[in-house]
Amino acid sequence: MQAAMRIIRYLKSAPGTGLFYPAFNSLRIQAFSDSDWATCTTTRRSITGYCVFLGKALISWKSKKQSTVSRSSLEAEYRALAFVTCELQWLKYLCSDLHLRILHLLPHFVNLPSR
Repeated sequence: MQAAMRIIRYLKSAPGTGLFYPAFNSLRIQAFSDSDWATCTTTRRSITGYCVFLGKALISWKSKKQSTVSRSSLEAEYRALAFVTCELQWLKYLCSDLHLRILHLLPHFVNLPSR
């Protein structure tokens, strides 16, 4: 409930930058994930983020500090992919329960340039 209220407050305060949900949208799920290795200077933990789109509409996103220290950037990326895979599996079950036929589940690995 707190997360829902935070989203509503965000949408209310920024009406021009809200989320866009088109009326006609394909039932194709795309997911993007990335991690930033050892970003936290005190704990050396990595930051993981992902976003999931249904057609062109953003339906799920998350960014958080990883719970353990990754020994390499590859391990941090692997953990990011594990997070988004769990989210995709949950969405697959949800769509199945709602009797929605999803055309494609497309996970993507995103390697964003360092700052």
